[in-house]
Amino acid sequence: MLRGIEVVSIPVKNQTAALEFFTEKLGFKVATNQFFGEGRQRWIELMIPGAETRLALFTPPGHENRIGGFQPVTFRCEDVFATADALKRKGVTLAEEPKKEVWGTRAVFRDPDGNEFVFSSAYGREALDRSRAVGFVELVREQAERIVFPLRCEAAVDLGVGAPQLVG
Repeated sequence: MLRGIEVVSIPVKNQTAALEFFTEKLGFKVATNQFFGEGRQRWIELMIPGAETRLALFTPPGHENRIGGFQPVTFRCEDVFATADALKRKGVTLAEEPKKEVWGTRAVFRDPDGNEFVFSSAYGREALDRSRAVGFVELVREQAERIVFPLRCEAAVDLGVGAPQLVG
């Protein structure tokens, strides 16, 4: 069975410039950097400190149209605002400034080839799971009150006892 994602390929025009960007600006480490095939391209595989998934700075022949624009990859960090500040100090361009969402915070950076990547921080997996559970309970409670409270009021009026009193 499948157990995870080992390598995600990032399409790039200039492997040397991309390697410099991802190592010097983002702090990734080189796992592999070697020529292969007919020696026109290198297989450059990068490790993200603390992560199992690796990145390959590689564009298969015929897929050059994938270079530039939004890439379906999201990087995780502890604090999006602090990470955005640190990246900007290193000369990284942000395509989107940090923005708080209901699930966490996100921003988007751009690499030298114009590829754009989201980086985000959830409020912590456990906290996010708890908030989903609490949110679900609150949603059920709200829905129940919308349905049950009017029914109670109608029943009370039908019985001639008036609307129920709220006890606070």
